[in-house]
Amino acid sequence: MAVAHQVAGRRAEAADLYRAVLAVRPGLPTANHNLALLEIDDGQPGSALERVNAALAAVPDQPVFQNTQGSALTALGRLDEAVVAFRRAADLDPAYARPRANLGTVLARLGRHGEAATAYREALAVEPHHADAWRGLQDALVAAGDRDGMRETLEAYLRRDPSDRLGARTMLAAHGFAALPDRASPAQMTGLYAARAQAWDTMKSVYFAADLVAEAAEQAMSPGGDVLDLGCGTGLVGERLRPICARLEGVDLSADMLRIAQEKGVYDHLQQADIIEYLRDRPGRYDAITCAATLIHFGDLAPAFAAVARALRPGGVFALTLFPNTEAPEAFGMALPHNLAQGGVFRHGADYVVGVSAGAGLDAVRIEQALHEIREGEPVTGLLVVCRQSGPT
Repeated sequence: MAVAHQVAGRRAEAADLYRAVLAVRPGLPTANHNLALLEIDDGQPGSALERVNAALAAVPDQPVFQNTQGSALTALGRLDEAVVAFRRAADLDPAYARPRANLGTVLARLGRHGEAATAYREALAVEPHHADAWRGLQDALVAAGDRDGMRETLEAYLRRDPSDRLGARTMLAAHGFAALPDRASPAQMTGLYAARAQAWDTMKSVYFAADLVAEAAEQAMSPGGDVLDLGCGTGLVGERLRPICARLEGVDLSADMLRIAQEKGVYDHLQQADIIEYLRDRPGRYDAITCAATLIHFGDLAPAFAAVARALRPGGVFALTLFPNTEAPEAFGMALPHNLAQGGVFRHGADYVVGVSAGAGLDAVRIEQALHEIREGEPVTGLLVVCRQSGPT
């Protein structure tokens, strides 16, 4: 029962159930271990270490427990001990990728980038689509100055997976090995947001794009209009705009995000689709279109802006966020730092956005930098854009 609550995201209830079980059976290894996992995530690594050590005392050769011990030690900053724990977990189960990836992360923190790269490669040999190992390997190769190794790794991945679920094409471009793609691959976006969906609404304290777009749309549009939320995700923009919409539609590529949006009941219609294809079938349909942190995954914005312009009624509003390209305001490129590029994120110059808007028949009436999110404790600046369909208001 506690495991079910944990999977469903009811973490506090799961923890209470594990504690209740342990009150009756203090040495139960699985309960100690699973509670330790929750405590690590909740910032209680000391207690977690005690619990997982108790689990290991009962079952000393359990690789999953050993990996969790390494995670608790990592959270406590006891990195050399964590290395030992992760190596033991990997030795206990040659088919277990997670401790190898975790080992790479700890070795990288210790500045042992060559060893970290080896650990990540071992993880990928076991599980070729292990996202954390894939990203860690890229970072380790960059830190080690191994550009040839980076290129070979990216190209080898694309040969294995032409659909590019882990974003090799964008990283090749980010490191100057290839031309910029028009957009991140749909396979990468589907996988990325499937992983993020359950936790997305818990990120409101560090993710501000939805509020930026919703507030800008509220200020620019007249109440009672028909609105389309592009890349609607879990419905954060829709929740804000519902009271002023006659009709509210949402479209997103991610079925996992849409399931959460559906549960909120704020949209009149939701559909899983490519956003440009969805727009092309709906000429002159909307008074406003919103798009929070979605076109960040597109390099060339011209097709999307042209499709938006066709779908808007005269005087209609388009509000969106991007990431600014301050180094080349007239162009777009891969986002920096590279951890953004790894997520298939582009950056766009303000002058480029004005030009693309004009080319589509949209007037860029507002372009300004704003706090978009906080990532790994650091503020990330975004570009808030509001356009209006040319024509009578």
